[in-house]
Amino acid sequence: MHNNAFLDNKPSVPEVLRHLQKRLPPGWQLRLAEKWPERSPDAVLELEAPDGRKANLALEIKRRLDPVAVPILLERLRSCAESHAAPGLGVVCLVAAHYLGGCTR
Repeated sequence: MHNNAFLDNKPSVPEVLRHLQKRLPPGWQLRLAEKWPERSPDAVLELEAPDGRKANLALEIKRRLDPVAVPILLERLRSCAESHAAPGLGVVCLVAAHYLGGCTR
């Protein structure tokens, strides 16, 4: 008998979006932005402050992330953000997982 409960415990984009939206202060908005092309993050979110300022979040969702893979992942996300972000719009790299170990954080 096999336990399949945790074979694919990677959070979904809607799940991460709902989780983040619940933690925003009043007046802040978070929504899905347009998908970037190839080698892009799992999703691009647009964060809007009450005063109208905006930033993009390059969201990468992982089932597991080993510490040795963090610099490679960040480089890929930053490179993609520099290539595809709207002019004048800041981009923040965000990794989501059910659990990130102490060394990875």
